[in-house]
Amino acid sequence: QRFYDRVLELDPKHTPSLKNLATLYAMRDERDLAAEVLRRLVALEPQDALDRALIAEAKAQLPELESI
Repeated sequence: QRFYDRVLELDPKHTPSLKNLATLYAMRDERDLAAEVLRRLVALEPQDALDRALIAEAKAQLPELESI
């Protein structure tokens, strides 16, 4: 997690780090953090198909994401 946080300090729009960080949070069952990161990702790339698939998968597991 520290690696992703550092990368995002240097480049807040680094989407690979956002995707990986969201996945990490979801795996740790840190739902609020995963939802926050996924919202940032959608704001950066609203039409990206891979992002949308990741979010659809996350929505199935995280009800907090219904607003995305």
